[in-house]
Amino acid sequence: MLKMSRKKAKPIKNNILPFPSERNRLITKPRNTETSLSIATVQMSNDSFKDKGIWEGDYLVVNIGEKVSDGDIAVIKMNGHTTVKIVYFISNECVRLEVANEDYAYLIERLSRIEIIGRVFRIERDLQKQKKGALK
Repeated sequence: MLKMSRKKAKPIKNNILPFPSERNRLITKPRNTETSLSIATVQMSNDSFKDKGIWEGDYLVVNIGEKVSDGDIAVIKMNGHTTVKIVYFISNECVRLEVANEDYAYLIERLSRIEIIGRVFRIERDLQKQKKGALK
């Protein structure tokens, strides 16, 4: 699971935001003054999206508040935890939440029980860690 943090962070090289504990944090900053959207980065902490080429340790960049459509990868708050799921709307009341790893089952939840934080629009990977073999 991913934990949320709304602490302010200063951008570093390549506009990546640092994480206070280096893992599992949602860090936000204003995207621009023309929209009400903010962006956030979330670091993957498991292999639930390996079939989409998203690895443990990758950074997902999220548009907070952006509308999510069927098939979008989104950051979701559910049962007090923040998680990443592929979203499919079943009705005005229910949503199917999937991951991209056949080892995990999908979930069906009422929209009233979850909070869709935003849509993932970019994936960033630390190539130094990959080169050293830290990423699988």
